[in-house]
Amino acid sequence: GGYSGTSAVGDARRGMAEVMRAQGENRKATAEAMIDYEEAKSKYIDNKKKWTETYLERKRMGEAARTEHYAKKRASIDKYRASRTSNTPARLTVSQIDPSTGRISWPSALQKAQFSASRKELDELFVLRAHTNSVVGLTDKIYAESRSMQASLKSKIKNIPATDYISARKFLDGLGNEGRYSPT
Repeated sequence: GGYSGTSAVGDARRGMAEVMRAQGENRKATAEAMIDYEEAKSKYIDNKKKWTETYLERKRMGEAARTEHYAKKRASIDKYRASRTSNTPARLTVSQIDPSTGRISWPSALQKAQFSASRKELDELFVLRAHTNSVVGLTDKIYAESRSMQASLKSKIKNIPATDYISARKFLDGLGNEGRYSPT
């Protein structure tokens, strides 16, 4: 025997005890490994859940940002459309043209002698319109004469102050437009 004070039976028993102890340690280590594996698996599932929640939250935030962006863009377009003036000139006021008599109150820039023939023609057309209570056959004549007068005004643009020119131009636009409406 290799041990002093030992016998073959004692050595066999000690060997068996060592095998049993090693088996116990193996089972304990296996159980601890299984616990560690389950904890790791649980943490993996938690991380996947957090990743999915984060992904979905970022997706919702992106959709909300896009929705807000397009809502602002849509509101901006709607605001522009609402503020944009129509291509149709505003109708003249009663102080500019009396619908019952057809009398036109001409702006100062259009009272010059160079516009007298056009003024006379338009005065006659609007008086006729007021007395016949009709626009049939007059609309085109009024529009054409107001455009002719506008061309004359434009040819004198350098001799007329800017504010007077603009007000006369708008007045002629309104006059040409006014011919389309019934006087009453």
